[in-house]
Amino acid sequence: MRDTKVALKVCNEYDGDMIAGKLKEGFDLLGGLSNYIKPGHTVLIKPDLYNCSEPNQAKTTNPNVVSALAELVYKIGATCIIADSPKGDFKQSNLDNAYVKTQMLQVSNNGHAMLNINDDIAIATNPNGEHCRNVYVIDAVNDADVIINVGKFRCDKNLGLIGCSQNIFGLIPGKFKELIKSRCHTLKSYYNYIHDIYEVFEDKIVLNILDGIVASEVNNDPRILNTILIGENPYAVDSVALKVINQNPQDSLLLNESVRRGKFSFDLELVGDNIEPLICSDFHYTSFGENVKSASMRKFRQEYNSYQKRPVIPSNLCKGCKICIANCPMKAISMQSGQFGEYAKVDYDRCITCLKCVDNCPYKVIKTKTPIKYRPIDRMIKKSLRERKD
Repeated sequence: MRDTKVALKVCNEYDGDMIAGKLKEGFDLLGGLSNYIKPGHTVLIKPDLYNCSEPNQAKTTNPNVVSALAELVYKIGATCIIADSPKGDFKQSNLDNAYVKTQMLQVSNNGHAMLNINDDIAIATNPNGEHCRNVYVIDAVNDADVIINVGKFRCDKNLGLIGCSQNIFGLIPGKFKELIKSRCHTLKSYYNYIHDIYEVFEDKIVLNILDGIVASEVNNDPRILNTILIGENPYAVDSVALKVINQNPQDSLLLNESVRRGKFSFDLELVGDNIEPLICSDFHYTSFGENVKSASMRKFRQEYNSYQKRPVIPSNLCKGCKICIANCPMKAISMQSGQFGEYAKVDYDRCITCLKCVDNCPYKVIKTKTPIKYRPIDRMIKKSLRERKD
């Protein structure tokens, strides 16, 4: 588990020199930037370029924060590459468009960082993953010695605080994100995909920075918070961020899952400026996406169930051998009585589509059903892989 110490610095404007000073002060509280970055390193800076939104909308990492960070890294003697995979196809023309709209092109023009133009895709492995053990990632991460994750303080009506921990999802290329979402039957399973992805990059992600100078409320309105958070552990950073907007971190499903998986502890150390004057008690934030019992979890299921590729057990073909029940890790299959006698039935609220029931059925009667909404995603992925192979 990464150190859960978090540095909090008050910064009340997007002035480059002021941000650089605050970042340096925060790094010093954690042992100094040179403790994480060495001369000659290739450093991938991962901003949040959500929907290629312009900086004034407060939905993306502000370019002045990225520029100030790149300059500090450059002074150490390291090389900076700015890389993300925003919405849409992962190809150079879309990347160029994202860099222009989010003003990352201007950051690159300052001479301290390069923009990633590598639109190749790689496969990363997480042998300990609970939901995914192989995942498509942007190839740029393979060129980096370390990653600095620079998230944006923004809230989503379904997913809660995006922050640093969910910003890592941007290392999945383009529409391959939809493939992962299509496999998520509950919000809990989605969060555990996030944890699986984090574990892939855990050794490389040395620092997490949250741009909360101006945040984005759940209704997409900008909100001044005057906050910069820095830490080694993305979950610790997000935990402090929730405190800033007067939310209890222990109500967060994402953070509770990270605790269960041994990646975080609520017993963190907060250093730097005093958090009390910064707490915003009327921040427009919904805890729906965070709360395990919330209505938003049902909404999340309803939204992504239409994309979910799932196992189907025909009641007229099932032999009632119960081998699928024995092999289901989520206990999502039970015996039911029907017109043709006893048969196995899948509880899709618990199913994680591991398809062990399909693999272990001795009679080969369990099939996978591809919903209509999933089919264009499936075709897109297969076409993309064919084109890259050619």
